[in-house]
Amino acid sequence: MPRTIALLTLQTALRVALCGLTGLVLFQPGDMRAEAQQSLAVDTMRDTTSADAAGIGFRNGSFVLAPIPLSNPTLGSGLILGAGYLFSVDAASDASHLALGAMRTDNGSTAYGASVSLSFAENRWALGTTFGRADLNYDLSGPGVLSFLDLPVSQSGDLVSVTLDYRLSDRIKLGFEATWLSTTVQTDGVALGGFPVLPGFGIDVEQVIAGPTLEWDTLDDAIYPTSGTNAKLWAQRGVGLDGFDAEFWKYVLQAKAFAPLGARGVVGGSVTACEVDGEAPFFNLCAIGLTDGLRGYAIGRFFGPTLLSGQIEYRARFTDRIGGVAFAGASGVAPDFEALDAARFKSAAGLGLRYRLSRQFPLDFSVDGVRNEDGDDLLYIYVGQAF
Repeated sequence: MPRTIALLTLQTALRVALCGLTGLVLFQPGDMRAEAQQSLAVDTMRDTTSADAAGIGFRNGSFVLAPIPLSNPTLGSGLILGAGYLFSVDAASDASHLALGAMRTDNGSTAYGASVSLSFAENRWALGTTFGRADLNYDLSGPGVLSFLDLPVSQSGDLVSVTLDYRLSDRIKLGFEATWLSTTVQTDGVALGGFPVLPGFGIDVEQVIAGPTLEWDTLDDAIYPTSGTNAKLWAQRGVGLDGFDAEFWKYVLQAKAFAPLGARGVVGGSVTACEVDGEAPFFNLCAIGLTDGLRGYAIGRFFGPTLLSGQIEYRARFTDRIGGVAFAGASGVAPDFEALDAARFKSAAGLGLRYRLSRQFPLDFSVDGVRNEDGDDLLYIYVGQAF
């Protein structure tokens, strides 16, 4: 277990708990991108399962039960158990689902929840909602030169999120996302000196974050793209409730592109930019490994009001079942974009193995070994691709 487990938002933990089901049938945000939020987004399932796979109508669906092992520097090692029901509303729409998920890791963190995703009106509309609870244990790193210090904390809370998407065309999708969160973050022992006083730390926090999304998509496949581009913009307003007086705006832009390389290879790249303006709780800030999905650093070791990140990956298929990847990336956080310089960027690189879980869909079981610039070796086990 790495020394620093670091910061994990409740939404990330709940999506991880639900990804066991969607990982095996699939095929985040969409956007969940090596860490929890990047490796598997629950809502991507509707983009990859055709109506022919389960028949038309709710009664012609299929039940799925899927246990999935998990390992990464943020959550530690554990198990995800997902169960659900897949069905298609009409012949032209992507698959819909009802899902239940639960997660437990070796540091005592747990999460469980339920998810509903509906795609209808000949694939023009998509509606999704998630309910869940998480109880998490992690270490919060000290700032700057005090990064060697760890403050053990525990975080618990409840979350409800709703998404609504409307396809303006085959390539453009307009959406709206809203999340209600009630959480408490407390120390799990005596606090060490030198830690910053962070908004939202040590008190009950209740907030709503909501705003529009805009997405451009020309990818040839949502599970294992080999060509095309995807770009998504989030603009969200956060407002504190019930005595928690904090308001902020959060903007995130994620873009990725893929192109074939050789007979059985693909090269892909991903870029993420994030900015938070206002008095946001520390778990809403831009964080390396969480906002961008960069492998190599525990979430929460580096976070701040702005982030800029880039990754590149080569993916190869050795056989129909076995594949491998080589990847590298760098990410930096700062008080603002003007303060970003080479010294603030953290880099990492690694190799990974892939095992194709389904003959029908190009879904991989992934194991990645990563070394960061500090010389730390980290292991990630998950389902799907990092981006």
